[in-house]
Amino acid sequence: MKKVKRILILAEYLPSGGWGGGVIMRSLTRNPPEGIKFLWTLPSAKKINEESYNGIDILDFRAGFFRGRAFSDYLLHMESVLFAWRFRKFLQQHEVDKLWAVVPTSYPQCYRLSVLMQYVNIPIHVSVHDDPVVETAPSKKQKARHILGTILKKAASIDVISSRMKMEYEQQFDVKPFVITRTIPEDFPKNEAMQDAKINILMGGYGNAAAPWPMPLIDSVAQLNDINEANLVLFDPKLKKFESDTVKVFDHINETEFNTILKTTTLGYACDDLDAERLHFAQMSLPTKVITYIGARIPFLYHGPADSTVGDLLKQYKAGVVVSSNDPDELYSGFMELLAHYNDYQQQCDLAVEDCFSEKKILKNIHETLLK
Repeated sequence: MKKVKRILILAEYLPSGGWGGGVIMRSLTRNPPEGIKFLWTLPSAKKINEESYNGIDILDFRAGFFRGRAFSDYLLHMESVLFAWRFRKFLQQHEVDKLWAVVPTSYPQCYRLSVLMQYVNIPIHVSVHDDPVVETAPSKKQKARHILGTILKKAASIDVISSRMKMEYEQQFDVKPFVITRTIPEDFPKNEAMQDAKINILMGGYGNAAAPWPMPLIDSVAQLNDINEANLVLFDPKLKKFESDTVKVFDHINETEFNTILKTTTLGYACDDLDAERLHFAQMSLPTKVITYIGARIPFLYHGPADSTVGDLLKQYKAGVVVSSNDPDELYSGFMELLAHYNDYQQQCDLAVEDCFSEKKILKNIHETLLK
């Protein structure tokens, strides 16, 4: 009888959460082959009450954080060593064959993972969804880059979110990552909205931009309302103060409810900061919401720099438009362009799914890697 490989996912969230990273991991753990059994845990000082999620066993691991957690480098190291020692015993207890670590973005958590990788004696696959160096304060960027290099060089295999991230890591750390994003299954909910009197615009996650955002977006939707009824749906609790008759702000909802909203969405919206100091984030990251729009056949407006991962994608597949300005008039024109050539943009969405985001292709790649 063929032995089932027990693969433990270590992340900073449970499989039911995690925003963009959670969406990616849920899509990659759907319908595993017979040779793989997925387990999941996260470092926590409290008991994990969930026991399973979609066939994934959730294991309760107590991280053993120090009280107060006011870190010096010495305390951070000692806590990380304690964590690694406990986690190694935890892996043995649950007969784990391979560890799948999702790289966190905070400096202390990355350091802890880098120490853990020196203690673990089983293969480790690493996923990078957001570059931790980009997310680290300037005073610690050099240390964060060294820590990230340690993690990547000790990994048996690495997947990253974008081609630009892949190239940068190859050059900086002399490693060989491959690109993995969220998958689009054949039964993914498709946009059923028609170009009628109502325009529903969705931002399916947090907005990654500073002031004057979100006012340019809200003002452009107000302009759309002058010609058609237009509603804006947001999933960012910090934008609650902008809620109105035409702007609806949701807290976190489950995936089933979100998919229902997708079916009635006319246009998608995603943003990255236009500030030159934040450009590197947009150049490395690929917002999961963009892939979601493409999978649902929703033409979208990317409000961010053209020199970006999303900009690269839209040069190859004309599934949306890029607006690199905070001028509401330009955003309005972008939305109108999408509406004017709606079917053409939907066809490009289909092509992008077939070439880049097909569940069958992506899962074959990740399963082959995990089974090595």
